[in-house]
Amino acid sequence: MNRSIIKAALVCAISVNTILAQAVSFSSPASWITQRNDTVFIRAQLDTALIKKKAVSVSLLQVNDGKKKVIAKKNLKITDNVMELMFAKVGKDLLGGKEFLRLEWAADNEKGVIEPIGILDLNKVSKSDTVKALRVQDGAEAKTVADIIKAEQFRKIGSVEFGTAWNKDAFFIVMKKSQDSSTISFAFDGKNGKNAFLSYPDRIISYIPAKDSLNTTCYVREIKGDTLKYKDKLWNSEIEKVAADEKVIIRMPWADIGVIPFEERMIGIGVFAMQKGKVNAAIPQNAQYYIPGTWGDVFLQK
Repeated sequence: MNRSIIKAALVCAISVNTILAQAVSFSSPASWITQRNDTVFIRAQLDTALIKKKAVSVSLLQVNDGKKKVIAKKNLKITDNVMELMFAKVGKDLLGGKEFLRLEWAADNEKGVIEPIGILDLNKVSKSDTVKALRVQDGAEAKTVADIIKAEQFRKIGSVEFGTAWNKDAFFIVMKKSQDSSTISFAFDGKNGKNAFLSYPDRIISYIPAKDSLNTTCYVREIKGDTLKYKDKLWNSEIEKVAADEKVIIRMPWADIGVIPFEERMIGIGVFAMQKGKVNAAIPQNAQYYIPGTWGDVFLQK
């Protein structure tokens, strides 16, 4: 009998704790979201029967590499079980990468955090610089592709010249051989979401011309304390590197970035020339490595 009473009491306690955990439930903003303007709206469901003080304290902070700045802090009175309001204006058109917004809230003894929140206003951030990929015959070998791309179709990143091509099987990057010691990184956003934070599906091909060294990377992201970190991880792929006379060709099967190619498709791409982790040149010019929304587009030509 006593065991039954104890068991019932434990079940009751667990149920109460579960209910309390749902006293405040935010539908907006959400973690890892990219807002398209600088206005932070709050939308939340409130269990007014459980919140005794009939108020929710909410703070919006800007966080960057361990440093925090309070943008707004308010004690909001609860008058209904639904809360919807314009909470604060951040005053930035672009905020992301390793910098983010954090929303902190507290109601009675319950509290929570929503992070990271990014901003990327597509109407105000610099327009994309489009890289044009030449359409080549399906089944074409890498060396053949290198011959098809003409001199005027090459672009420069730092001192390194490159051209791009595609067919239904793969995407090709053709580079003229060079003794440049920079790391030339081609970052792909297959979904082309123009988001404020680098994510695991984004893929990076890095090549060092002077060493003829190729590396493929993706990133796992996490927040530790007040720092957003991107941990690099080896991207196992079927990418091939082929030398042909004075050119190097990188062949990337579409399956490696999960893209179905078709004519006039746009895919997010950023190209970076880097030395010791510092970006010295980029396409587009103002692209930021950890913010895919600042990258340009690659256009698959007919």
